[in-house]
Amino acid sequence: SSRRRSAIKSLMTTPAAILLQTPPALADSTAAPLSPKQLNLSPSSISSIVTSDVTSRQFLATADFTRSIYSESCTFTDEIDTYTLPKFVKGTKALFIPEGSAVTLTSPVTATDDL
Repeated sequence: SSRRRSAIKSLMTTPAAILLQTPPALADSTAAPLSPKQLNLSPSSISSIVTSDVTSRQFLATADFTRSIYSESCTFTDEIDTYTLPKFVKGTKALFIPEGSAVTLTSPVTATDDL
């Protein structure tokens, strides 16, 4: 049909870079929308948030945590490697079954003003 030929001709003249881009809506449908960053929190506020993330949200097994307290350029390190924030989230979600995983604290979470 002429519509099909027209569509094919249009694709043939479209730059490849445009065709290879992932539409923004499909780029990462699992990514949570970013909320504004919480800045200038006290060490006790940070400790409280992280404690809740570990104990209530089980973030080490679910990757469900208060992202607004972390820089988007932060890294997470374990005994194997260091991961960017997006890779930590993706890897954790792929590695663990939240319903079958449990994380408990063996000592209190502490935070300081030191960088």
